[in-house]
Amino acid sequence: MIDHTGAQSYTSAYTPNSISRLIEPFRIYTTSFGSCNDFIYSTDPIKMQEDYPISMTEQKIPDRFVRLMEENDGTVWVRFNSYPRYKTKVSIDWIPTPLDLQDNTASYPKLPRGDIDNLIHGAAAYIAFDKEDTKMQGFLDLTKAGLQSMKKKNHGLLHRTGAHFGQIVPRVDMQVTPKRLNFGYTVTGTDSAAVTAESVQSMVAVTMSYTAFQAASTAASVTARTLPANRQLFSLIVKHSAQFTGSTITNVALDVGISGDPTKFVNAFDVDQATAASAQESALTQYYPAAETPILVRLISTGGNLSNLTSGTVIAYFQEIIVT
Repeated sequence: MIDHTGAQSYTSAYTPNSISRLIEPFRIYTTSFGSCNDFIYSTDPIKMQEDYPISMTEQKIPDRFVRLMEENDGTVWVRFNSYPRYKTKVSIDWIPTPLDLQDNTASYPKLPRGDIDNLIHGAAAYIAFDKEDTKMQGFLDLTKAGLQSMKKKNHGLLHRTGAHFGQIVPRVDMQVTPKRLNFGYTVTGTDSAAVTAESVQSMVAVTMSYTAFQAASTAASVTARTLPANRQLFSLIVKHSAQFTGSTITNVALDVGISGDPTKFVNAFDVDQATAASAQESALTQYYPAAETPILVRLISTGGNLSNLTSGTVIAYFQEIIVT
């Protein structure tokens, strides 16, 4: 939006020659032996956070950056995946875009100047719809086409400054991309039907409340996970988010195993202790059954039956790998 007045001329209040787009990766000049790249390539925000979490930023010569935001005056903010120890020279090639002349600091285009037509078409479609004009569909089609063009342009900017800059990749499907291990991320689905078609490693989380174990005895088992025949159990973690307590009960221990071997993976984990970050039990295994096998979680109480339980929640995390 530009706030025009009745003046005969307009003067820009912003610095001219804002960045229209970056045209190639950043060139880096360093004599550090720790640098193995001559360029700093761009990536998208999600991949940057997955591969280089901001909490794990380390000191080294950066080799990836991501565009964070662009201010009204054309200033582009970027984030690097690391920081150098000493001052390092970086060369950036970019194409400038002169801003429209504006008469005050409060008026500026909401979209990049080259995409203003999309805003015009969208506004025209809205007005035509409000007036029941038959031209509405035509303006709406122009708006959709413009938004798709903006999306492709954004992808092109990532490619132009990415690791494949200048390369011809006619068959993207022929590229071999290593699969990321999603350890620590929860994938929904706890039964065999939900995971048999998976093509990546998964961390399946199962939450069990005290009500699932209430029985008129001091021991009760619950099937927490049915491991399909084509999957291998790589590791598991059990952690209680609420303390298991009940009248007359003085202790509650948790086992994880299979039928005939109830302590195969975890033996007597104390779940009536206070919850804490360190209050957990884990096991690293290479369990690959020949047939579909239930993974059992068993509670054993002391001082009273499990029917006396009044609180308690435990979460079991199963890290699995598909085997074809």
